[in-house]
Amino acid sequence: MQDSSIKKILKLLAGFSMSAWINAVINFFIMPIITRIIAPQDLGRIDLFVTFCNMFVYASTLGMHQSYMRFFNEKIEGLTKRNLFSLSIKLSGLGAIFASIVCFAFNRYFSVSVLGYQTLSIAICMAIFIMFSGFIQILKTKPRMYGDVITYTIIVVVESLIIKLTYISIYYTKSIEDSIYILIVMMALLTISGFLYSKKDIFVSIKTIKWTTICSILKYAIPTVPVMFITNVNASLPKLFLQHYWSTAEIGIYTGCLTLVSIINLMQAGLNVFWGPYVFENYKNNQNQIQLLHRIITFVIVVFGLGLLLTQDIIYLILGSNYRASEQFYGLLLAAPIFYTISETLGIGISINKKTYLNIVVVLVACVSNLLFCAILVPLFGNMGAAFSVMISSVLMLITKSMIGEKLYKVITNPIKTVTPIGIYLMASVLSSITYRNSLIHIIMVFSLIVVLLIIYRKEMTEGIHIFMCRYKNSNR
Repeated sequence: MQDSSIKKILKLLAGFSMSAWINAVINFFIMPIITRIIAPQDLGRIDLFVTFCNMFVYASTLGMHQSYMRFFNEKIEGLTKRNLFSLSIKLSGLGAIFASIVCFAFNRYFSVSVLGYQTLSIAICMAIFIMFSGFIQILKTKPRMYGDVITYTIIVVVESLIIKLTYISIYYTKSIEDSIYILIVMMALLTISGFLYSKKDIFVSIKTIKWTTICSILKYAIPTVPVMFITNVNASLPKLFLQHYWSTAEIGIYTGCLTLVSIINLMQAGLNVFWGPYVFENYKNNQNQIQLLHRIITFVIVVFGLGLLLTQDIIYLILGSNYRASEQFYGLLLAAPIFYTISETLGIGISINKKTYLNIVVVLVACVSNLLFCAILVPLFGNMGAAFSVMISSVLMLITKSMIGEKLYKVITNPIKTVTPIGIYLMASVLSSITYRNSLIHIIMVFSLIVVLLIIYRKEMTEGIHIFMCRYKNSNR
């Protein structure tokens, strides 16, 4: 690797990881407050509203945030970085309109599920939330592509903080509906700030973009719409089944666990923010470098996940007793973001070759399997069944995306180095759900698996330390 490349990688990873660690600190201090003052059923109702909205947010962008990233470095006549951003914002507005129609069409189901009674205000709030969130998704992509880690971090942290403050607001409003109004107001303030930040680019003329270019951009973007919709439906299935067979209190406990899991979700997001743009810039000339980074990312994300399992007793000390039941399935839910991150490195060939329609196959496998196992396990085992369903579907998703991605762009050079960490984490998560009540056995078991993984990846550790530290220091001389 060239020293300049190493320096760039380290700078981007360090920068984009900033949002992960800030959010982790926020979760550490705010979650104990939320879980002690907010009842699980109230937390579950607010989360159900956000869940319904998120099912449509990414689809409402028409996939333009994906196209913006993919075509950002393309040299096409009439297309610039600025008018590409403008085109993305304007086309996503059309998607928000369609999403709003769905909100009003199914208002009765949404409002009764969230509030227990029918009201038009839920459909209105959902439509506004989806529009604002869709705009923010594209807005976040801009600093991500320019390497502006400060702006990206601010947007991500504020967006995450808004949800946490909405949970806390229930303590003061004593009303789910009023807390939803507060959520909408805070999202509006973030959207207005983002609009003022990017208004010069938003209003850039798109007349110079040829129609054939727009068609190419849409051809890449549109297939991601069903992918993103199915992905969000897949993430929502456990909550929908819990609501149908159990209660919003169970959703609240599940949500509390997901918030703890978001610690690794945020690291996953930081790695993904770096991975996509870096690969699109280097896949033609630096395949060996990409293969090495895949192994390093796989190692880091699995070790971090095992580290969270190792310290889960400490993590759960900060939660109130109403939410501590989720400790049994904490490790199972951690599997989803871990395997998703690994699959993103293995399936990058789909995006490189602009065959985004193949992602539909990947998410359908995950969604159908999740639906099947939720239907079987959730009625019988509640949250444990939901967590097992999520873990199984994430494994099947990883396998499917790896098989497709590897045929288009080879990332795996040593299958053992990819399969073994996955197997180790699966073993750790299942054993953790069995031994979580016995802290000593739990700690010994997880620690032993970490040691095994360190031994297997000792070559990558040595190589990584040599390349990422020694050469980086040399480049600064």
